[in-house]
Amino acid sequence: MRFLWLSLWCYVWGLGLVLRAQPEPLRLQTGTGLVRVANEALLLVDTTNTLSLEDVRSPQYQRYFAPVGSKGLNFGFTKHSYWLRLDIENLSPSLTGWLLWVEYPVIDEIQYYYEAPDAYGKQRWYQLTLGDHYAFDTRPIRDRFFVIPLNFHNRAPHTFYIRFRTSSSSQFPAYISTEATYYQKRQVREIVYGIFYGIILFAACYHLFLFIGLRDLEYLYFTLAFLFFEIYLASANGHTFQYFWPHSPWLANVAIPLTAGQWVLWATIFTHHFLSLHQYRWWLRWIAYVFMALGLGISVGGLFLPYGMVVSFAASLGLVFIAWLIVAGAFVWLQGQTSALFFIGSWIAHLTGTLFFVMRNLGFLIDGFWVAHGVEIGAVLQALLLAIALSDKYSRMRLEKEILEKQNLAQQQHMTERLEQTVALRTAELQQKQRELALQNEELTQQQDQIIAQRNYISKRNQELAEINQQLQQKEIELRQSMHTAIKIQHALLPYPERSQEILDQHFIIYQPKEEVSGDFYWLHQNAEERLLLIADCTGYGVPAAMMSMLGYAIIDKVVLSMGVTNPQQILQRVDQEIGKALKQTQSGDRSTIDAAAVRLATHQSPAADGAIQVEIAVANIYVYHYEAATGRIHLIEGLDEPLGGRADQTPLPLTLQTRTVRPKDTLYLFTNGLPYRRDLDNEPIGIEVVLQILQQIAPLPIDQQPQALRQAIQQLTHNTLLEDDLLVIGWQMI
Repeated sequence: MRFLWLSLWCYVWGLGLVLRAQPEPLRLQTGTGLVRVANEALLLVDTTNTLSLEDVRSPQYQRYFAPVGSKGLNFGFTKHSYWLRLDIENLSPSLTGWLLWVEYPVIDEIQYYYEAPDAYGKQRWYQLTLGDHYAFDTRPIRDRFFVIPLNFHNRAPHTFYIRFRTSSSSQFPAYISTEATYYQKRQVREIVYGIFYGIILFAACYHLFLFIGLRDLEYLYFTLAFLFFEIYLASANGHTFQYFWPHSPWLANVAIPLTAGQWVLWATIFTHHFLSLHQYRWWLRWIAYVFMALGLGISVGGLFLPYGMVVSFAASLGLVFIAWLIVAGAFVWLQGQTSALFFIGSWIAHLTGTLFFVMRNLGFLIDGFWVAHGVEIGAVLQALLLAIALSDKYSRMRLEKEILEKQNLAQQQHMTERLEQTVALRTAELQQKQRELALQNEELTQQQDQIIAQRNYISKRNQELAEINQQLQQKEIELRQSMHTAIKIQHALLPYPERSQEILDQHFIIYQPKEEVSGDFYWLHQNAEERLLLIADCTGYGVPAAMMSMLGYAIIDKVVLSMGVTNPQQILQRVDQEIGKALKQTQSGDRSTIDAAAVRLATHQSPAADGAIQVEIAVANIYVYHYEAATGRIHLIEGLDEPLGGRADQTPLPLTLQTRTVRPKDTLYLFTNGLPYRRDLDNEPIGIEVVLQILQQIAPLPIDQQPQALRQAIQQLTHNTLLEDDLLVIGWQMI
């Protein structure tokens, strides 16, 4: 008895499964309108992508077929295959004239299976394969959508199987209708698309003509962005595959990511220029650069990377990209650019349409007219608002131009009136002159002798002017000779190279006057006990500074050679006092000064174990730096920030004597302010920090290579801009 009840229960359960998997067939009658396949079909998900028709027809898999559900045939980006089973009974008067059509032109492969008698009357299954991975000619009806005639050979219920798989968003918005219903909807649909493409193309061409006329790149960027966007939508909607490359499935698939990336690229460039992002926050500009790179990457990736990966990334990027455009527009609008408000509205319209499109592709929205055409509707609104934004941006320019033209016209009219008055006045004067000429002709004979006399006088004056000009030329020659002599005298005062080599040994000197003569000089001395180096920068440049340098040179000779002062601190203090005396600065009011530094090296020192010796240094408003070869660091040798001389009182300057420990390969750098005052290409002084960076780079080089390296570094910064002051640089390397 238990076995009987168990068998009865199993029978009822199995019958329930069969009845659930086999609902009532769809009955097509004369009054049947548009039928949504998702409401009538049973669905089987093939996660392995290996099931065949024989597999899904077997009882093992028939029980897995289930109704589609409220979500519809929209699954987002997946890698699965999907099987649909349709049970249809044709009760209409005609067995033909019924179509199954799919409003999604980017499905990779659709396999349609139907059962029909062969030539011998035996029932067998036939297969029709189509998709965007196959040439357009393989479709039974030439349409950008996939249109399949339903095959009925009798009035009995027919079972159809459809398998589809795509690397794009997996969705199957399929419908069943009569041919008349389909072609009527197709006509309306294509008219709508024609209007849309026409509007976008008209906007692009209109702004292209504006670019040609105005030479404003913003119009060109607008044109390129909308042309690529239109090609992208035409590719996504299957129009380019149908009309432009029907024999190239590869190009039909590549065109979508290629044009989508180009749209992102040129839309970003347009935004960057229209909103003038370079005038605002740096992060706005850099985010724009990132989106430009991503747009280019999508275009290139569409050629080499898997289609599904590139398209899913582009779909996700689209929302982020448009959101950033709205944020950037809002930021610029808050900064006072009123045309950005139209820019924001345009991208909000585009974002709304794109949200519908992306959410449909990701499977969150059921397909419908507003969802399917949201991008097109948003694009039309965007084109209109961006055109208004460009018009608003340049309306002020046109208004200013009109005002300027009115002002020019008024000025021109005023000038014309003045010209007419002048012409009338001149005409009256000419008439008067004609009358006067009639009288003057009689006097010409009498005036001829006077004219000849005046001509002789002018000839004499010309001869005198020629003599004066010759004298001026001679004076110029004498002045040049005097300047040349002054240059030779100044160079004769400076230590000659052999003397510099004898005293300083490992060193280099860069001496470059701003004009023919210089106010910068250096002074060397050596005796049995010590070696002295002084560097000086006199007030100004040119001849006055050169005369001051000769005075300074003479004063240093007096202080060191005549007075016997060798302490650097005392040398600078005595030079300060001697300048005041020589120029009578307490009475004359003269404020000429000398920036100077003195270095003393005792020659009979006993070096330490690491070769360290002591040098004494005093500094008065000049640059002195010590490079330590062992550590690679450069130290400033600080001193007094005041120059020598230039004061009404003769109180001693508070100079200090500094003792520095130097080791072999250490280098002392002394230079005047002509080096940090050199101007770069922006007409700004390069500054002491840049000079220190250059010294840090050249200091490890051999001493004989450092001057050339220093000149090259300065050349790269200044490109031979004119000197602002005399230049003197001395590098003294310890041995």
